[in-house]
Amino acid sequence: MAYVSGLSFGIISGVFSVINILADSIGPGIVGIHGDSPYYFITSAFLTMALVLLHTFWGVIFFDACEKRRYWCLGLVVASHLLTSGLTFLNPWYEASLIPIFIITLCTGLWAFFTAGGSFHNILKCLSCKWGDGGHQCNMGGFAGGSLSPFRCWGELDTGAGGPRAAGMGEDGSCL
Repeated sequence: MAYVSGLSFGIISGVFSVINILADSIGPGIVGIHGDSPYYFITSAFLTMALVLLHTFWGVIFFDACEKRRYWCLGLVVASHLLTSGLTFLNPWYEASLIPIFIITLCTGLWAFFTAGGSFHNILKCLSCKWGDGGHQCNMGGFAGGSLSPFRCWGELDTGAGGPRAAGMGEDGSCL
């Protein structure tokens, strides 16, 4: 629920942001003339991307904070939202707004990852690859054990006696 609501708030925010940018692009003048930045459209796209991700991360953290009654987390989510919104007032100086917003996005993303149950061990497990007799096999387990991840084991489908399964997967569902 937290992922869905955060992502939907982010998409709605992104749509409104992009609509305003597209309205600016059709006239009556061209952005970049009379001292405006020629990077207006690309920086607006990066800002929109950061805000969609931030809304998703804020949704995860906010729902967890409400569920566990961590009011200080609620305050930090609201404060980071206000800080991010305030940084957009610096937009004629894009370096002054985009860099801090991307730092906030990275920090909030890590916070949401650990709030959702992620760990460094799971990242390393997800990225570990082995070379075996059957070729290259990667363990792509999910954040919380990975048993439901569709990318758990790479390989072609084996439709043997046990039914369809990935070729790099053992009978018990573990990667070989």
